[in-house]
Amino acid sequence: MLIFEQTSVSFPDAYVVRTDMHAAWRCDMKDTDLENMSHDALWDLHQKILEVLSRRLEDETRKLQKQLDELGRKSGKTPAEMLKRRPQPKAKPKFRNPDNPSETWSGRGKMPRWLARFVEAGRSRDEFKV
Repeated sequence: MLIFEQTSVSFPDAYVVRTDMHAAWRCDMKDTDLENMSHDALWDLHQKILEVLSRRLEDETRKLQKQLDELGRKSGKTPAEMLKRRPQPKAKPKFRNPDNPSETWSGRGKMPRWLARFVEAGRSRDEFKV
């Protein structure tokens, strides 16, 4: 069931829509209504919107932080421990540059220039496997 209540806000046709679960703003304003409003009224509306958005973002941030803290307690880890990445094992080289044996590539990430030049020249990557 919806109940519409006229608010004390000074701009036209603003109503608070209340449901059993929550209250939300609904503005039945047309663009022409905004065009007819004074600069001061528009600025006041702008400020009110910023306040509401700021409050909602802060509430949402607190709610999400509470959820993260709860998940951290369930896992038994501190927030700092949860942010640490799992250490990756060092990748062994799978390809070696025949012109400069100190240049190797593990096959991860972007292909190195030296190997790209050989492949563009028509050679196969398999020729450079270690």
